[in-house]
Amino acid sequence: MKARYVIPFEEIGKDDFRLVSKKCANLGEMLKIGMPATPGFALSIEAHKLFMEETRTAHDIKQYMSGFPDGLKNMEQYQQASKAIYEILESKKMPSNLKDKILKEYGNLCKKCDTDSLSVAVRSAGTVSHPGQYETFLNVKGESEVLKKIVEVWASAYNVRSIAAVSQKGLSLTESPHIGVAVMRIIEARSAGVIFTVHPTTGDTSQIVIEGSWGMGESVVSGAVTPDKYILNKSSLDVEEKIVGSKLTQMICVDQGIVEEEVPVERQEAFCLEDAEVKKIAELAMRLETYFGTPQDSEWAVDRQLPFPENIFYMQTRPQVAIVQKKNTTDQIVDLMLSRMLGS
Repeated sequence: MKARYVIPFEEIGKDDFRLVSKKCANLGEMLKIGMPATPGFALSIEAHKLFMEETRTAHDIKQYMSGFPDGLKNMEQYQQASKAIYEILESKKMPSNLKDKILKEYGNLCKKCDTDSLSVAVRSAGTVSHPGQYETFLNVKGESEVLKKIVEVWASAYNVRSIAAVSQKGLSLTESPHIGVAVMRIIEARSAGVIFTVHPTTGDTSQIVIEGSWGMGESVVSGAVTPDKYILNKSSLDVEEKIVGSKLTQMICVDQGIVEEEVPVERQEAFCLEDAEVKKIAELAMRLETYFGTPQDSEWAVDRQLPFPENIFYMQTRPQVAIVQKKNTTDQIVDLMLSRMLGS
C-alpha cells in the first residue's frame, strides 16, 4: 500500500487515527458529518518518518547520542540533548518530494479560502494525547513559514519533557515517537474556549460546562485568564448558572503569530458570548457526544468577522477524560524534575 504523507482533512476520518493521529482524524470526521470544523490538511506520522530518514536526521541524532554511551541521566543532560537535537532538525531542509506535497495542499487551502497567502495554525498531533506536550504555532502565513513551523513542530518531539520521559523508560532517543501535524485555517477569534459535555469538576452527567474568554482560545487552554463559565442543563440546554471571569488579557493575531494584549477595562468583566452563541456551541457539542458515543472535550471559537451562526467553529474534539486521572510513575518523575528545574 502506497504511503500517504499529506492529506486534506476531507479525505480522512476517525478510523485513520493511526495514520494521522486522533486530532486530525477527528477533524476529518467532523467535516464528514457537517460540523463547522476548520478546513486544513494533515501530515501523517509517515511524513515525519520520511523527513527523519531522507534528511539523515535520525542518523545525526544517533551519532550525537554516541557521546552518551550510558544514556542521559539527569536534567542537565536532557536540556543539553534537547538543544542539540533542536539545532540538528532546524538545520535541515524539507525533502523536495514532501515539500511539493505540502505546498500543493497549502495552495489548495488558500484557493478554498479565497486568498493568496492564508493564515494557518500549525498544530502538533501526537499519537497519544498529551495536551500541550508538543509545539503549536498560530497565525502562520506564507509557504516558507509554513514549512519552517512544520519542522519546528517535529523538533518539539525532542523537547526536554519528551527526552526526559523517553530516558526514564530506558529507551533510545531514536525511539522517540513520531508525530503528525495539522495545518488548518486560523480563526481570528472574537471569543474562544472549551466545552465539556460532562461537568469536568463534579462529574455530573446532566450538565454541560462552557469556558470562554476574549480573543484566541490559547488564553483559556493555558490558564492565562480566569474564563467565563456557563453551566447548562444537558437535556434542555438552558443556562443554569453564568459566572463572569476576570479576563484581563487576550491573545490576538498580528502580521505573523499572536501577541498578548490587555483587554479594555469595560470588557474584562463582560460575558464573552451572546446567549444564542452559548446555546449553539452546546448544541454542536451534544451532536458530537451523540455521534462519537462518549462525552467530549472540545475547543471552539467565534469568528470576529462572520455573522451568527456562521461565526462558530470547532477546532478539536476528543473523549473527555475522567475527573481524576492518575499519572503514571514516569510522568510523575518527569513532572518533579521539571518543577525542580524551573524552580531553581
